[in-house]
Amino acid sequence: LYYQTDRFFETANTLRPLWEEGKLKKNIDIFMLADSLFFIEKYDESKALFQKLLETDKENQQIMYRLARIEKSLGNTEGWLKILTQIVEKDKDSLWKDAAKKELEFEKFNKNFETTRSKF
Repeated sequence: LYYQTDRFFETANTLRPLWEEGKLKKNIDIFMLADSLFFIEKYDESKALFQKLLETDKENQQIMYRLARIEKSLGNTEGWLKILTQIVEKDKDSLWKDAAKKELEFEKFNKNFETTRSKF
């Protein structure tokens, strides 16, 4: 219930010990832990769990999108853009493809804006 009510600290504090004890087995539970860690800015832990999930669900664009956001949060712009591009190229039509596309377009706009602005 914590996760569904956006209580991410409580979710992480409840699920993390289960993960550490090897008792968290279902992908949905691991996803909720990884996502909660993302929202409480525990990016390295979250990234490791999302990468683990990706091993068994390589086409999950929601996981890929979250990994892209983690890369951006960690300051890895190149990694962020690479993952977003992969989502756009591989995914059919989905919410995650649309979100990735919009972020890439916004990044391109920002670069163009900064280039134009620096000329003045």
